[in-house]
Amino acid sequence: MQAASAVSTPKPSRAQALRSGNLFDISEYGNPAGFQVPLAMTKAAWEASVAWSPEGYEADADGQIERVRSVVESAQSAVKARAGEADVTTLGTKVLTFIVSVKAPIGEFRKAVQDVPMKLMLGRDDDKRFVLTIDLYRE
Repeated sequence: MQAASAVSTPKPSRAQALRSGNLFDISEYGNPAGFQVPLAMTKAAWEASVAWSPEGYEADADGQIERVRSVVESAQSAVKARAGEADVTTLGTKVLTFIVSVKAPIGEFRKAVQDVPMKLMLGRDDDKRFVLTIDLYRE
């Protein structure tokens, strides 16, 4: 009897993930913050931080740009705080963790706050160029 071989599904390319909406290009916010390589967020990270709204409230579309900036600034602060430290390496990918406090209006004078643990990963794109990706910490 022959053992069943494991069939692995190829991981989609970065370009495919960007086209399909599973990855959001946020380089336009990363460049002014000092990130000199392409920067993207996974769909899960986007939904938990940028598109998040408290239950029973509409998503705050106007606040999404500020939330993207907040995520990028938190990532930048984490990089600066750990400058010179040894990086954690997982399967050849450099990983840096940080927390973003996401705020959403729930009334005229009140906001809901959610802390979202995230990670910033340095890797390579389909053409072997350096890229950064922000994902949820546990993804």
